[in-house]
This record gives sequence, structure tokens and C-alpha cells, in this order.
Amino acid sequence: MRCILSIMILTMLAQPVWGETSTETIQISPVPDIYVGGIGLLCTSQNNETEFFLVTPNRKRLGIAKFDADDITYDKLEIDEKTPNLLVFDSFLSTVRVYRKSLKAEIRKLSQNSVKYLTCEDSSVSNVHNAAEQKLRDLLNGNKI
Repeated sequence: MRCILSIMILTMLAQPVWGETSTETIQISPVPDIYVGGIGLLCTSQNNETEFFLVTPNRKRLGIAKFDADDITYDKLEIDEKTPNLLVFDSFLSTVRVYRKSLKAEIRKLSQNSVKYLTCEDSSVSNVHNAAEQKLRDLLNGNKI
């Protein structure tokens, strides 16, 4: 009887320890779920302006990093055209053309009728998101409030 009681008590005490170690392996990504497993593009213009793009794994959406309210959000553009050489993403405010082989990109803002040409490097989604976070920290550096 003592043996059975001891086993029951030890099992009850050991169970929380087992549960705790299994949750430690779960990592929460700071990147929005829709982009996990996709591709990140770190792009620079001729004027050294930086743009941060995240592409979903199915290549149907493009996220453009936007610094808003001391946080990073991603404007989502839907796929408009998909060819072996080109991805075109479109929204009512802008169109982004990404050339798949050269990783050159064009951003056409419809409201300003301007075109920005970019040279991109492919990277992991988390690396591009971390670079965007660093850019936000740099923008916020020195603020008094």
C-alpha cells in the first residue's frame, strides 16, 4: 500500500516537470505567421533608402515593412501577376514588381506617380524582420519621449 501511494505521489510531482520541459522547445516568432517559411528581401535604392519585404511561402502576398506607432507592421499586397521571371504585387496605393532572377524591384506609388528602383538580397524572413527592427531602433534613437 505504501509503495502504491508513493508511486502515485511521485507521478503527480513529476508531471509538472515533464510538462515544463516540453514547452521550452516552442519558440514564438516575432514575424507575422503568414510569412513564416517564406522569403525575406532586404532592398536598397540608389539613394541608400532601405525597404524590407516579406514574401509568403506560396508567393501570393508581399509584406512591406512600415514603421507605425513605434512598431513594425506590414502592408499586404496581393499577387497580380506571376511568371517564371517576375512577381507583381498590387494594392490600391502601390505596385511592386520583383524580378525573380536579378532580385531587382520597382515600387510604383500610385498616389505620387513615382517609381523607386531597388536592388535586393534574399534572406530569411526573420533576418529581414530583425533588420527592420534595428532600423526602427535607429529611427527612435535619441528621442526624448
